[in-house]
Amino acid sequence: MDAISISAISMQNDLQKLDQLSHNVANMSTPAYKRTLSATESFTNTVSRFESPNRVASTIQNAIPTISTSRDFTTGSLSSTSNPLDLAIEGDGFFELTNNTGTFYSKRGNFLIDNNGQVKLSGTELLLNGVSGDIRLQDAEPEINSLGQIFENGKEVSQIRVINFDNPSSLISLGQGIFKVSEASVQKEVELPSIRQSFLEASNSQPAEDMLNLIQLARHIEATQQVIRGYDGMLATVFEDLGKF
Repeated sequence: MDAISISAISMQNDLQKLDQLSHNVANMSTPAYKRTLSATESFTNTVSRFESPNRVASTIQNAIPTISTSRDFTTGSLSSTSNPLDLAIEGDGFFELTNNTGTFYSKRGNFLIDNNGQVKLSGTELLLNGVSGDIRLQDAEPEINSLGQIFENGKEVSQIRVINFDNPSSLISLGQGIFKVSEASVQKEVELPSIRQSFLEASNSQPAEDMLNLIQLARHIEATQQVIRGYDGMLATVFEDLGKF
């Protein structure tokens, strides 16, 4: 088990963490973005895996703690806007969105009305689903209550469908705060949602924490590079000395 191989695997883990942190920092201003978290395998689990009789030999990879990632679905702070089509879900639940390729889910609530009167998620071609199908509006400033009921001129014209999942971590991220279900996803309709009109949920990224982690990670990568350079120099000296015999 040589130092260069161990350092290389450690650097791969660092790059995985760097990718996760970079996404969090880049999406600090993305509405309802859900940050990703990384965790290093405990020393006890690493030793157990390395000593397991079912392992494939005592490889270097078995001796290095693995990195696991998860998504933090806690609700971000809500901020007031002047747009009646900005919506935020307080607590659990996702807006259900559709296009001609399937059904998707998001906590983002920055909607707009297209030329056909359909409500779609800004920057996408995904249409907002109602309990009875797609939503079509004539008024650019409808009234929407906490249950997601939509009123035009005092008349209810539709109701927003809100879906929750037993395990949101089973959702597959497609980027831009949009998710699709996996085989492990179990969904149910939220009967009494809590929707805030003219509000947007902010990203739940923690800028100070992520920046601190980036600094610590950069230092660790630099230290790993020094180990590789030192070991490489030692090998060069050994081969040079061997060449003299």
